[in-house]
Amino acid sequence: PGVPPLLVLLCGDPGGRRRAAWVLLLRQANYRPALPLLRPLLLDERDALREIALTIVSEWGDTAAVEMVRQMAFGDPNPFRRPQAVASLALLAGAKALPDLIQLTGDLNGHVRRAAVEALGRLPGLPRAAFSALQRLLDDPVAGDVARATLAAQGEPGLDMPTPQPPPELVPPTMQLRVPMLLEMLQEWQTALPGLTSPDQLVTVAHLDQALTQLIRVLRAAADG
Repeated sequence: PGVPPLLVLLCGDPGGRRRAAWVLLLRQANYRPALPLLRPLLLDERDALREIALTIVSEWGDTAAVEMVRQMAFGDPNPFRRPQAVASLALLAGAKALPDLIQLTGDLNGHVRRAAVEALGRLPGLPRAAFSALQRLLDDPVAGDVARATLAAQGEPGLDMPTPQPPPELVPPTMQLRVPMLLEMLQEWQTALPGLTSPDQLVTVAHLDQALTQLIRVLRAAADG
C-alpha cells in the first residue's frame, strides 16, 4: 500500500544506483507484493543490490529464497557478503541449515567460519557433528572465541541430528513418481514470475508466488521422504 506499482517495475532499470534507491523505498514501505521481483536481485552482478536484496528477504522471511541464499553463502563473489548470507540462511532455514552450517565452519574465509559458528549458537540441541566442528575451531584466530562461548552455552550434545517431525503425506501415492517433474516445472514457473509481471498484476503475482512456494515446499518434502 502506498507504493505505485510502476515503482516496482523500475527495479528493472539498468542504473544500479537508481535501482538500489527504489528497492530501499520498497523495503521502507514494507511492500511485500514486490518479493517476486526483488528475489532475483540476489543473483545481480552488483554487490550493493545483492546486499539490499539479502537484507530484505531475511527481514521478510522469504523461504522461497533459501536456495539462492545458500548459493551466496558458499560462493558469493564478495567475501564480505558471504557471512551475511550465512546468517540469512540460518534465519530462513532454521535447523534445516545444520548440514550447511557445519560444512561452513571449515570454510577458508574466517568471517564465514565465524558467521557459521554464531548461527549454530542460535540453534538449540546441536548434534554431535556440530560439537565436533566447534571443537575444531577452539584455537581459530577468527572464530575461536565464539566457538568456545557456543560450546559453553550448549552443554551436552544431542545424540544425533535433531529428528524433525515427519511432514504429513500431502502428495497422493499415485503422483509420487511425478514429483521430480512437478518440482522442476513449479520452480521454473516461480523463477519466470518477474518477467510475467505488469503494474496491474503485482498483488496477484505475489499471491501466486506464495502458492508456488508452498507447493514447492510440499513436493520437496515428498522427494526427500
